[in-house]
Amino acid sequence: MRLSLSISLWLAAAVLILLGGHGWIQLHEERADLDAAARRELTLMATAIRNAVENAIRDSQEPDVTTLLEQLELKDPAMDVFVFDEAGSTLGSSGGAGGNLAKARELARASASDDTLHVEALGSGELAATTPLRIAGTAAGHLVVIRPLNALEADLAEERQAVVWSAGLLITSLSLIIWAVVRLRVQVPMDRIIAGVRQIRSGELSVRIGLTGSDELSELAGEFDAMTESLERARVEIARAAEARER
Repeated sequence: MRLSLSISLWLAAAVLILLGGHGWIQLHEERADLDAAARRELTLMATAIRNAVENAIRDSQEPDVTTLLEQLELKDPAMDVFVFDEAGSTLGSSGGAGGNLAKARELARASASDDTLHVEALGSGELAATTPLRIAGTAAGHLVVIRPLNALEADLAEERQAVVWSAGLLITSLSLIIWAVVRLRVQVPMDRIIAGVRQIRSGELSVRIGLTGSDELSELAGEFDAMTESLERARVEIARAAEARER
């Protein structure tokens, strides 16, 4: 393998590792930010629903709870809302939420002793908020809101694709630039030096590489030219001496 190609490959591999690590860290931070944003949004949503449900129950306006859940279903069909009393019976739920009823009841039962709003990620790719309902300081049941993380995963997929494309484009561009620079600054001078050495080996001592610059290859070429000049002078002197001896 040629030196220029080897250097280009090593530098491209280093760029790939650095940019790949940066992209992974960026995706990790993006996921953490999106997860925190989803938790904050669900916390605010659950707090607003809890306040509305508590007011409706306190005013003995249970139909208002049903109306609220219907409106929530129209606004966000993917979100499931459940209202349980202290005994665990269902006081109301959003339409289409029956598939998560058992899960929601288990969450409400597990948080029976928790007096604060709690948000947790479920193993099924969902985010759940559980909060107690209180009327005049007395426990009146629990509210459970379950929301799938499809939007979060979609955002992450878009971000991942964008990072992959940008990193791939950047790596390709840098690799081409590295290859061009290495070829110009290493391969071309080395090819000229190698060609000069081959000409000297064939007996052509008048060859001069003539590289200009202040780098090591230019210095090597300068020393090479000085060496060939000395050899050429020595050969001329030897030829003159031999001719003089013959005369």
